[in-house]
Amino acid sequence: MRRTNFLKFPAHRMIPCRPGGERLKKRRETNITRACLDYLRVLENAKQIAWAQRMNSGKVRIERRSITLCRAGTADIYVRLNNGFTVWIENKMPGETLKPDQIEFKNRMEEIGDSYLIITSIQEFRLLIDSLIQPVEKI
Repeated sequence: MRRTNFLKFPAHRMIPCRPGGERLKKRRETNITRACLDYLRVLENAKQIAWAQRMNSGKVRIERRSITLCRAGTADIYVRLNNGFTVWIENKMPGETLKPDQIEFKNRMEEIGDSYLIITSIQEFRLLIDSLIQPVEKI
């Protein structure tokens, strides 16, 4: 069994690395999604957003039963802001595009007035979320 050290990933996610600091894992969508959820939990605890939830799609088999989760194409993260505004967030690696199911979901959410964001990094996510939760100055 090889010993690993840990290298800090943006938003304090731990990524195993070799003793010299070389990363063992490449940046993946799941790591960015987890970091986004960590940041949203901080905002939720500080009462800056109303709710945040990871949206899982697909099927899960439990004993003999099969449970269907969210529909295919559902965004990765659902966020409800304090003002009632809903934001759906899809995480993509740079250069990747939306699949047909995801495009259909995006169009449907935008039709009903929800916001749909596509992010490629935790830094981009933080800038977008922080800009949405800034208090509006009263005139």
